[in-house]
Amino acid sequence: MLKNLKHIILFASLVVSGVAASVLEDIRYDPKSNGIMLSIDYSEPVPDDNIIGWKSDRNWLYITLLGVKYESQIQPTPDPNNLIKELVIDSFDESVQIAILLTKKIHWYDIINSEGTSSAVVFIHTETVSYTHLTLPTKRIV
Repeated sequence: MLKNLKHIILFASLVVSGVAASVLEDIRYDPKSNGIMLSIDYSEPVPDDNIIGWKSDRNWLYITLLGVKYESQIQPTPDPNNLIKELVIDSFDESVQIAILLTKKIHWYDIINSEGTSSAVVFIHTETVSYTHLTLPTKRIV
């Protein structure tokens, strides 16, 4: 009887986790003067505790989405500033990992999750663009 109860609980938890799992739908990015902003969309809201990020000292940022599945091939549009050198999406049994390699050093990052809407925004801060090489027009006063 106890063995059957364990099987029923295991089966029920697998069914519930399979139904409640969110699906990664899209990744978009918007280059900024001090880095890049990533928008991550999924089918169902993901709790804050299920989004984990960490950066390496080799310009990689890893974002793990627990309880999220990856079923399709997402092809973000090319980065016009060439800040993203490589973007890799790995799917595991119960999570998805997004790895982003930048051409510039990552100083820090912020993850802002919108639990009410099915999306998160990741701000990756790099060195700011220097405008010292530009000369501003001067106004001549007569």
